[in-house]
Amino acid sequence: MDLRAARRDDVPAMDAIARRAKAALGYAPAVLAAWDAALCTAPGSLARQPAWVIEEAAAVVAFCQIDPQTSPWRLHALWVEPAWQRRGLGSRLARHAAGLARAAGERFLAVDAEPLAEGHYLALGALRIGALPAPIPGDDARVRPQLLLPVDEPAPPATASLAAAQPVRAPDGSTVHPLLRAARGSIARFALAPGQVSRAVAHRRVEELWYVVEGAGSMWRRQGASETVVTLAPGTALTIPAGTAFQFRADDRAPLVAIGVTMPPWPGDDEARAVPGRWPAP
Repeated sequence: MDLRAARRDDVPAMDAIARRAKAALGYAPAVLAAWDAALCTAPGSLARQPAWVIEEAAAVVAFCQIDPQTSPWRLHALWVEPAWQRRGLGSRLARHAAGLARAAGERFLAVDAEPLAEGHYLALGALRIGALPAPIPGDDARVRPQLLLPVDEPAPPATASLAAAQPVRAPDGSTVHPLLRAARGSIARFALAPGQVSRAVAHRRVEELWYVVEGAGSMWRRQGASETVVTLAPGTALTIPAGTAFQFRADDRAPLVAIGVTMPPWPGDDEARAVPGRWPAP
């Protein structure tokens, strides 16, 4: 199968593929009719929004189109003929678009995803960053997932040991042993001495997942007017969404230790901003 740049004379075949692929998702004819103009590619758009097709026996069976005038670049369309789906053609096109974006210095491709195709992009490593309301008759709750698809080359597998990790002091006062860092996240060991209380902070952009492995204590979190305090013990897992104020403390018997995953990777100490907390802290 050949992958090549789309030409103006490919547009009728591209439009037909988009219509058939959308119809195969089970939408009602009236809904498809309302979307028809959006599914079609304007021949004049190819100069500013280049497209690529996959051809088999001189017939176009899949295509994608990107918009390099946005920041980040946008995957404008990606459709595969229903009879040719589940053969890796969509992934091949997405990787091709990602490679072009990477060569131009982009870190992500933005995707305004068809809801029923979100799983395809997530399997390629995309991150969901939001959703836009997109109701249709019979489904008022329908949304279009807003995704970012990283375009970096996959990093080789990495391994780390706690013994080799160099401890640093976190903005909240805890001791952190950074372990590993990847394109979309980092992992570290967090520890608080017996009886110690962290400084209250909120993260500007990153979110975290924590899993307590040793000790006991409490975690306070506040989002807007809502706040909670939960008990921490080995086996407890929790989230710290971006913008959430949080503070934690260890009981007097042993250090409180947790493994934390930060997404995207921890960018530096200015990521954390001090906020009023629940407990007095040094």
